[in-house]
Amino acid sequence: MLETAVVYKEHWGRVLAERARSGATGPEPVPHPDDVIIDPETGEVRFDGPVEEEQKAAEKWLRAKSPELMRRLMQINEQLESDPENSELRKEQRELAKIVDWLRDDTLKCSMKRTIRDALRRAPEKSRKD
Repeated sequence: MLETAVVYKEHWGRVLAERARSGATGPEPVPHPDDVIIDPETGEVRFDGPVEEEQKAAEKWLRAKSPELMRRLMQINEQLESDPENSELRKEQRELAKIVDWLRDDTLKCSMKRTIRDALRRAPEKSRKD
């Protein structure tokens, strides 16, 4: 798996870097090479993002529903103020809170990764080899 992951990352890294430099577009690979994490000490490979198109689509759907989910969580919190013993609302609150927390973390993570990735891809090839 390690060799496959390295080859995959190198191939897509080159393709995406060339796209960024030339302004070309194309479909993003799934998994994204930046989401394939290789531990240099152990050789362990893990994924920090979707590994299938279905997962990518589900995450995209959740992101699109984010405002609606956050509004619903606020409504539940307000309802619980007047009915703190409502077990149905408590259950929905716990489930929605997990999703909203994931969405917040995902937004931050995606923003940071995109900033770093774009900066690295725009860097001249020579400076990365030094």
